Amino acid sequence: NSEWALPKAHVSEYPGFGVQIACSKAWQAAKAAEALACHTDGHVSEINLNSGCPIDLLYRQGSGSALLDNPARMIRCLNAMNYVSGEIPITVKIRTGTKDDHPVAEGLVRRLVYETDVSAITLHGRSRQQRYTKMADWDYISRVADNLRTCEEEYAEKAERERSQRIQFVGNGDVNNFEDWYKHLDSNDAID
Repeated sequence: NSEWALPKAHVSEYPGFGVQIACSKAWQAAKAAEALACHTDGHVSEINLNSGCPIDLLYRQGSGSALLDNPARMIRCLNAMNYVSGEIPITVKIRTGTKDDHPVAEGLVRRLVYETDVSAITLHGRSRQQRYTKMADWDYISRVADNLRTCEEEYAEKAERERSQRIQFVGNGDVNNFEDWYKHLDSNDAID
């Protein structure tokens, strides 16, 4: 029972109290999301699938940033979470990719638009390989944000319907003060 205190927010944290989970299989994602939806008394504003954690232990288990190498599995996890989460929005955090020379976020965003109903995507501007050794690539984050908006427009035209909501896009990495935040936010209207 003491563990259930972790996903409960103090009233001062409403709205905006999210819970992040890491898993490698859709059934794990569904069980975690369902438990959060059923047992947190409306205290959770979002459930986030962590597909960006670079830690070796999680990566070897197929979770965290390992999901970047297996987008079909990530999509199955997100869809399973969405199916059981009720009114709680499902979000995802990703990195540019697992390797420095092979960014995958642009292509992945297209799949997330077409194959899931995520409410938000947070992109950490480094690869798993980089960890925190280099500065976040805000040019790449901006390109992915623009790509997301283009994909949403294309989806609306092709499917002749819009998604249930506009996907919020959050850039992440090397924002250490409010000046950094405004600089990145003002650099691209597609970044929320």
